[in-house]
Amino acid sequence: DVVLNETMGALWWSYQQLGADTRRCFAYCSTFPRGYKLKRDELVRIWIAQGFVNTGGNATEEMEDVGNRYFDELLEFSFLQVQGRTIFGSETFTIHDLLHELAETVAGSDFLRIDLNGSPKDIPAGVRHVFIETNNGAKVLAEKNQDLGKLRTLIIKELCTEDMDRTQPKDEDLKEVFDCLFKRLRELRVLIIELQQMPKVMSVPASVDRMKHLRYLGFDIFAMKLILPSTFSKLYHMQTIDVNRGSPYTTVYCPEDTANL
Repeated sequence: DVVLNETMGALWWSYQQLGADTRRCFAYCSTFPRGYKLKRDELVRIWIAQGFVNTGGNATEEMEDVGNRYFDELLEFSFLQVQGRTIFGSETFTIHDLLHELAETVAGSDFLRIDLNGSPKDIPAGVRHVFIETNNGAKVLAEKNQDLGKLRTLIIKELCTEDMDRTQPKDEDLKEVFDCLFKRLRELRVLIIELQQMPKVMSVPASVDRMKHLRYLGFDIFAMKLILPSTFSKLYHMQTIDVNRGSPYTTVYCPEDTANL
């Protein structure tokens, strides 16, 4: 216990040496489960979407460059470590368990992970960033009668069970589930949906335009087709659409006026 306390004390001291903006970005990493493989570009863009990246009023400096400086600072102080590469060649990074514990401590009650293989519990009113990793998270969350209007981050990772292996999800069923969710996520900045099932088509419901503050949309669905509705062009704050996260073979159909964003 003494050694552990001394180690955490040293980590806390190192954390204090980070810049204030970098500390906030590190705390955000507690959104993801322990051992989760992080990607530099994805994480930097999520930080930007959340408003964590500060250019200091320098109009000539790109937010991506500032966000990458935060990332490099976390690497330099070993708050992030290189884990390996994906099958597509991009580097992945992880956080050591002790550092993840530190991130959870400094993050406080704004963050919630539901990573049990079961139904999501009620989300406390003060929570802003939620990661759900279950086999029915999206459906149960959509059916629950609770206020999701203050969420800033929602990441849903649907696990694949034996029953799910035998039944391919239907586009209309998925569309109905996410329609219920989208109508209640009024302040959401980041939405990432990962489905380990393989729908042939994933049609995003028209209610996506209810999430007027959405800046980052990620789909990892292994679907043959992802269809975005015409209302998608109303999301004027949109910064990043990250679709081919899991497969380079997904075809994305965008409305004609998407270029107006």
